[in-house]
Amino acid sequence: MNVCVYTLGCRLNQAESEAVADAFSKAGFFVVDEESDVDLYVVNTCTVTSKAEQKCRRMIRKFAENAPVIVTGCYAQLNAGELSALSPNVTVYSLDRKASLMGLPSYLEGKLDEGMELHAAVWTYRGGTTDRFAFDANSFSYHSRAYLKI
Repeated sequence: MNVCVYTLGCRLNQAESEAVADAFSKAGFFVVDEESDVDLYVVNTCTVTSKAEQKCRRMIRKFAENAPVIVTGCYAQLNAGELSALSPNVTVYSLDRKASLMGLPSYLEGKLDEGMELHAAVWTYRGGTTDRFAFDANSFSYHSRAYLKI
């Protein structure tokens, strides 16, 4: 299964997205870019400017046409309802649930093996950690420099 982790915003978002991509990779998923054939998108959003919000909405709509989209980050925290309304394929993870994305790949792996549909598995996931420092990447899919969250 192909997963794309698409990041908008700051270095913190970039570091956390790398950790999420690494978790998916370790669970046997293929981490690909947005131009590939993608089965699941994870979009880490920004809300610093109205232009950043506009780009977030545009990319989420585009991605949701073809696959389930998990939206997290600052914009997801501030306007979860607005983002959820973009498409039935969108699932919002607010900042207090963002760290739980680290456990999502292993959960999906089990549910997909049981025959559960991908979007339903994403929607029903409630587990994982709440430790905001759980983001740890051993390899990097999108950047060549590592960032340290402090």
